[in-house]
Amino acid sequence: MPVRQDTKDNNQLIDITQISPERRISELKQQPSRKIPISELQINYQSRRPDADSKRVQRLAKEKTKEHIDGLTQSLTDGEELEPISVVMIGQRLHLVDGYHRRRAYMKMGLKEIPARIVQGDENVARVLSVECNQKSKHMGVSDDQKAEQTWELVKENYDLETGRWTENMRAEIKRIFGYSSYSQIDNMRKKYIDLGEQAEGLRWKQARSHREFKELTSEEKAERALRKARDISQKIGSPQDMACLVKFLSNQLLGQDTEFQELIELQEASEDQLMEDTMFNGMVEDEEF
Repeated sequence: MPVRQDTKDNNQLIDITQISPERRISELKQQPSRKIPISELQINYQSRRPDADSKRVQRLAKEKTKEHIDGLTQSLTDGEELEPISVVMIGQRLHLVDGYHRRRAYMKMGLKEIPARIVQGDENVARVLSVECNQKSKHMGVSDDQKAEQTWELVKENYDLETGRWTENMRAEIKRIFGYSSYSQIDNMRKKYIDLGEQAEGLRWKQARSHREFKELTSEEKAERALRKARDISQKIGSPQDMACLVKFLSNQLLGQDTEFQELIELQEASEDQLMEDTMFNGMVEDEEF
């Protein structure tokens, strides 16, 4: 296939929407590499959801991200070539779907251009490709909580509440992308989405899966549930800070807020070293790089 250096000439790009879903990534990887301006990349299809993880896991992910970017930067310093990033052109815009850490490494080196493999596509394909590339990443894995959050988002994006229909083949696509052995997780999320309706739009999966059940409890039932949970976690109380967390946890339970006690404990565990660590990463590791 002839390739022109003008990336805006999408007549020279294959239309990835015409390729069967299971072959899209391999087809993308076979496209010729060309250099494009980093400044022209749109990064709105990042699919990682680090906020779905606990604070402790997020801190570990930041450390791993920094190490990964440092390693990529060192490779560039040593004159090595990195694998080209993957880009979907929608209209006249270049949307990054794989290679967020490589992009950061090139920026850190002060380079203005980056090698890329480009295909033509649409918003839905770009979104799905980004998720699938994350799942196949060899360097930065996706946690089970992030996987669930990504699944929940794709269910909401591709199931129409008014018609009761999926976007074409997307139920099967979600199963394939995430490697589920059955449709049970997807269908459970679909049912929850139907139950919650418009309320689901602003909820993460952790919130959505218990949202309706908890809201239906009476005040007395909420108080009983909170006290029962308090007894279950009483053995964890070992300091005044932990007791303060328990009080806040109970308050949230009585108010109907789905807050995990462990998350509150983790907030209390922030030490001076951790604060310094967060400061060090701030400005270097952007949200989209996770």
